[in-house]
Amino acid sequence: MKTNIIAHVALTFEFSAPSGPADQRSMVEDDIGRLTDADSTSGVACTDFSVTSIETATQNSAVSRTHVICATCGSENVRADAYASWDADTGEWVLHSIYDEKFCEVCETSTSLLEVDEATGLEVQAFGMIYCDDGARLVQGREQPEFYDLIVKTMAVAGGEILTLHEFDDMNRLEVEKCLADMAMLYPSAPVSCFFGDLVGSGRTNLPS
Repeated sequence: MKTNIIAHVALTFEFSAPSGPADQRSMVEDDIGRLTDADSTSGVACTDFSVTSIETATQNSAVSRTHVICATCGSENVRADAYASWDADTGEWVLHSIYDEKFCEVCETSTSLLEVDEATGLEVQAFGMIYCDDGARLVQGREQPEFYDLIVKTMAVAGGEILTLHEFDDMNRLEVEKCLADMAMLYPSAPVSCFFGDLVGSGRTNLPS
């Protein structure tokens, strides 16, 4: 009696050149197909497979940056009172000290600030979405997304809270790809997660939790 099972396996692939989600998925499927076509020596035969996610790691030699954000809303649009003096030789203001008072332009009030490492404390996530009776939901399997959302968020900060730095909603495919490229320029060291259902990729690490 034959038994069918579904095994969840993590494979690592190396791409020799930058590529988009569609190309990544196609190349991965071709390579897995080549492996599954090989004769089995263990008595187990792979009869079908589906690429539902792409997980890769960026080899980024750039030094990660630190972002200062509002501890309440996550915005980077924050200010600090400081003391500076004018240097006639350089023609610039010279900073001497920064005071304790911090202000968030989004909250429009005084706030405390958090320092977040770009590579380990931030994440860019993009989602393919489907309209439903409850409003909208994440695509499942190989469903075709009807629109796309993207967020830039922190990992869990003190107290387990997750803060959102940027949020973009109701985009089409071209718009979300452009937004991903823009966020890659703003946060080059931050991991990127994308789940687009039919086409998964355009990212550097993991699926959204």
